[in-house]
Amino acid sequence: MKRNILIIGSGKMGISHLTSLLKDKNYYNIDIFDKRKNIKITIKKSLKFKKKINILKLFPKHKKYSLVIIATGPEVRYLLVKKLLKFNKVKILLLEKFLFKSKKEFFKFDKIISKKKINIFVNLWGKEIFKKLNLKKYKNRKIELLIILREKNLLTNLVHFYYLIKLLSKTNIIHIDFKGSKLIKKNYNYPYDEISGEIKINTDNISCKLISKKENLFSITINNYIKKFTYELKNEFLILKQNKKVKIKFPMAKYFTSLFYNNFLERNIRLLPQYHEIKPICNDIFSQSKKYFKKDLIIR
Repeated sequence: MKRNILIIGSGKMGISHLTSLLKDKNYYNIDIFDKRKNIKITIKKSLKFKKKINILKLFPKHKKYSLVIIATGPEVRYLLVKKLLKFNKVKILLLEKFLFKSKKEFFKFDKIISKKKINIFVNLWGKEIFKKLNLKKYKNRKIELLIILREKNLLTNLVHFYYLIKLLSKTNIIHIDFKGSKLIKKNYNYPYDEISGEIKINTDNISCKLISKKENLFSITINNYIKKFTYELKNEFLILKQNKKVKIKFPMAKYFTSLFYNNFLERNIRLLPQYHEIKPICNDIFSQSKKYFKKDLIIR
C-alpha cells in the first residue's frame, strides 16, 4: 500500500497533523476532507516539500489509505469512522481524543472493528511526557503532580493526564475528584462540556491536582518528596524551569505525527497508545464525571 493519507477535519488539529507530514522528507499523497464548503489550506511559502495535496469535495469511497487521521470533534467522529471503514480500506487509523461522545458509540465502534484488520491509535502525549521527562524512575513511587492549564482546558485534557498517571501508578484504580470544579455554560461556538476550578486524581502512590487559570500557560510540577521539578511551556517548548533545557515541543501533532507514522510503518514501533489502552480510560472518565455531575458530558 502506497503512502496515501487522508485527513478528515481541517481545523487546528488537522492542520497540525498536515504540517508535520509536509515537513517530512517522504513523498505522500494527501487527501483532505472537511464537510465545510470552500475550505482553504494555507501553507507557508517557505516550506519546501514534495507532496500531492487533494482537497476532496465528496467523502472518499473505494480508496486505500495507509493512514487516516480523524481530526474532528467527538460528536461526529463515530459516524465518520463508520462511513470511512464501510467504503474504504485503511491500514492505520489515528483518532483524536476524546474518542467518542458516549459509551454507546464505543460499543458500536467495537462491533465495526471486530471484523477489520486495522491498527488504531489515539493522539495522546502522556507516553511522550513519561519518556521525555524521565518519569519512569518514579513508577510505583509516591509522588505529587501539580498541573496548571489555561482556563476551559481541564476536561478536554483530563484524558492526557489520566493516561500519564496510569503509566506511573501501582494500581489500575484511579479516583477522579471533581469537588473543586463547576461546569461552564456551553455556547454555540463551543458545544462541549468544560469546567473551571480544579480536578484531583489519586491512586495508591500518585496525588495529582489539575488547576485552570486565566493566564495562557501550561506547567507540570513534580514533587518526589526530596526535590521539586517544574516544567513550563514557553514559545511552544516545554522546558525545565531550573536550567531551561528543552524537552518537548507543542503542539505535539505539529512535530510528531510523521515520526509516529513512519516508525510504525517501517519498524512497527508504537509511539502513541493504541485504542484498546485508551477506551477504558474514556469510559471511566464518563462514569466518574456522570456520578458527580449527574449527567452525561460531551468532552472534546
